Amino acid sequence: MSEFEMLHWMGVQVQAQTSPDIIRRLNVEIVETLRAMDVQDALLAQGIEPIGNTPEQFGAFVEAERRKAIDVIRSTGIGLQ
Repeated sequence: MSEFEMLHWMGVQVQAQTSPDIIRRLNVEIVETLRAMDVQDALLAQGIEPIGNTPEQFGAFVEAERRKAIDVIRSTGIGLQ
């Protein structure tokens, strides 16, 4: 593996049994908060890019990051000691 980039990211996750209605409501509230100018300004000042995507997009992103990490671990032979 010649190149590898690992991003630092943050997100909100809930238990698998959480109702879709609650997930949608949380998503709406979080995205609205992230779109507030004062929140955006504060995050950007810290070098944080607020995204505020859908639960499905975030799930796909998390899965892609997981697969990427597995590939790096397998190709480099990294292990626990």
